[in-house]
Amino acid sequence: MAISRCGAGQLMESERLVKATDGCAMGNPDIPTLKEAATKVLSPEELRLLRQNMTVEKLEHAKYLRAHPEIDAIMRYAVRKLIMEQVEDPVNVLLEFFSTADLRAALEEQHPEAEKRAAALREKRGLTIAFPP
Repeated sequence: MAISRCGAGQLMESERLVKATDGCAMGNPDIPTLKEAATKVLSPEELRLLRQNMTVEKLEHAKYLRAHPEIDAIMRYAVRKLIMEQVEDPVNVLLEFFSTADLRAALEEQHPEAEKRAAALREKRGLTIAFPP
């Protein structure tokens, strides 16, 4: 079994078949792209329905995000934090960020106007935040 180096020190061997989305396997003709695999497995009618469902789902996601400005504020703050700090391990930084108990205070400190809008929306809807005991 031949092992070849690829990219940033990744080893490629038989596991390349399992990792079809790996960046090193992109030019490999043995591994089909997601689009190629879908066209081989699904009929044209199923592909049309899949595309239609994906469009509907994207619209529903956009409506949900518009209805919840607090999500936008949190995500903007998290991305800004990653960019400003230029961290080596963004996954752990985001895990720590979202698990902190003082997230609301950090958001209020950074973006008081966004937090005020989110609070007004929660009040309008009659929502309250209840923390577990």
